[in-house]
Amino acid sequence: MGSVFRRDLINNKSKVSAVKTYFVESVVEVCDTTPQTRNQGLKFAEKAWKRPEVCPAFRLHFEITVSFLGNETAKWTTNNFFDQRHALALPYVDIFVSADRGLRHAISEFDKRITSKVGLPPYGSRLHANIEDVLKGVEKSPTFS
Repeated sequence: MGSVFRRDLINNKSKVSAVKTYFVESVVEVCDTTPQTRNQGLKFAEKAWKRPEVCPAFRLHFEITVSFLGNETAKWTTNNFFDQRHALALPYVDIFVSADRGLRHAISEFDKRITSKVGLPPYGSRLHANIEDVLKGVEKSPTFS
C-alpha cells in the first residue's frame, strides 16, 4: 500500500477522497466479502467511514497508517509496528501511556481530522507521555481522593 498510496495522494486532487477510497476497500477486504455480499460490505464500510465510533480501533489504526505513509521522511521500524498495535487499545481505555512522540502526534492529528468533526471525545485527552503524568492527574482527581 505504501508507494501506491503515496502516488495516489500526490495524483489525487482530494486527499480525503483517496483516503476514503482506501478505507472503504480495506473494510470490504477485511470483511472478506463475496461477490454476493460485496454491496453489504460497501454499505458497512460507508457507515464506518461516516461514523468512526462504529469500528474505532480499525479507523484509528487506518488513520495512523495514513499519517505515517503520508510522511515521506518517515521510516517504518519494528517499534512503529508495536506502537501502532498498542494504539489499537486507545478507543477502549481511559488512560493510555506512550512516550512515542510520533504516535502522540498522529493521534493529535486524528483528533483534529476525525473526532472533533464528528463530535467524539478526543483520544488525546486519554494520552499521557509517561506514568508520572498519569499519577499527577490521579492525585488531582476528586474521584481518587
